[in-house]
Amino acid sequence: MKPMPCAYWNPVDPEVIEKVHQATLRVLSETGLNFHSEAAVDVFRKRGLKVDGRRVRFSEQDVEWALSSCPRKFKICAREERFDVELGSAMVVATATGALYYETEKEGRRLATLEDFRNIQKLYQTSSVVDMTGYTPVYPSDVPAEIKFLRMTQASLRNTSKPFIIPMSHARECLDMLDMLAAAFGDADIWSKKCVVGAGITPLNPLQYGAEALDTMMALAQKGQALFLAPAPMMGLSSPISHLGAAVQQNAEILGGLVLVQLINPGSPVVYMPGAFSSYMKTAGCATSSPDNHLANAVNFQLARCKYGLPIRANASLTEAKTLDAQAGAETMMCMLMAMLGGAHMYHISLGCLDSILGFSPEKMILDEEIYLRCAHLLAGPSLKEADYGVELLADVGPGGSFISHRSTLTNFRKLWTPVVSHWDTYARWEEAGKPSTAARAADLVAKRLAEARSDYLDPSADKAVEAIVAKRA
Repeated sequence: MKPMPCAYWNPVDPEVIEKVHQATLRVLSETGLNFHSEAAVDVFRKRGLKVDGRRVRFSEQDVEWALSSCPRKFKICAREERFDVELGSAMVVATATGALYYETEKEGRRLATLEDFRNIQKLYQTSSVVDMTGYTPVYPSDVPAEIKFLRMTQASLRNTSKPFIIPMSHARECLDMLDMLAAAFGDADIWSKKCVVGAGITPLNPLQYGAEALDTMMALAQKGQALFLAPAPMMGLSSPISHLGAAVQQNAEILGGLVLVQLINPGSPVVYMPGAFSSYMKTAGCATSSPDNHLANAVNFQLARCKYGLPIRANASLTEAKTLDAQAGAETMMCMLMAMLGGAHMYHISLGCLDSILGFSPEKMILDEEIYLRCAHLLAGPSLKEADYGVELLADVGPGGSFISHRSTLTNFRKLWTPVVSHWDTYARWEEAGKPSTAARAADLVAKRLAEARSDYLDPSADKAVEAIVAKRA
């Protein structure tokens, strides 16, 4: 388990956090949320909430009850126990999501394929940083839409054994993916025993949940599986343009969804996942790496951490850069650092993202792993052991002495952080090596890890059962 940082950034005073909470309660009780599913609306109606067509309004008591019902930490189990993760007490790195394009140093940018998706899953499995696999780091362009998510799920199960995330989808497809996962575990009743999967859920901004989101929420909540509620409002386009307005809106969207999950199955795990974006008005599009994103989302992080006590997710690898360059590194470093300072337990849309989430680069994934390790080392804080104050050591070496050959240096120098892909050697040695760029060094690591990866994480009987589910829908 990766320990949480030793320090957090609270951008506003506690009084402001309380005002954001109270403003959220007003939005939920006076304006409400639309739920585009009769089954979901029926859940609210039967429990006595105010329902007007698809519009549902929530009382403060509804929200407080749901918050009290939510677990503050929970485990998602893998097929290999050593890969189990606990959300709410440690840092968990999950997948990228949403890319249409795959970009490598050798081939450049092109539409992503299922083979690219498989390779990404292999990189996840061989990563010492990534804890959760699956989901949608790229959307394969060479798979029919009606079985796209099923083929992606199959590829994930064959190439990984870490905890798994599924995308939101309509009811039948969602149930098929869950059946595939049960087959992989070899236990049709796995749901009654443990949490083994999570699903990312994005509301329709502003203040709505769509049919696919609700199908997935209801399917997983009924089985006690994890829901990652992840609004992605764009300030000035699909949310108020102010930081606090965006924070209030996405808080309302998360809490409304949380109430539904708890009404369906009290105690079902939920991750609080604010993901507001700034707008770039020159294109009326999204600016995924803007500092304004962090100003809005940090308010929600502080709210979830200090008032609600819920597990938190943050975006962690966002950039508008079109290729692996200085811009990509700078924007990703800021995104990762702000996620950690916010107290996130889960890092999603992470590792490898380019071009406002439209592109995925395996070489950038390697560099992003290093960025994560840099930030985690920094925010772990200094060692505070009594010997680390160095009083006895300074007395031993004395004025004008040298530490380079001292036993303390020889014993402990490997504890100092060193990079995996960045080149820290001398210019002469870098020149002797052929002057490799960081991207070229990352490409070598990608090739090495893919060559060492396995594709046999499903045993033959489970593989046959999974293929039968896919073939049924093909």
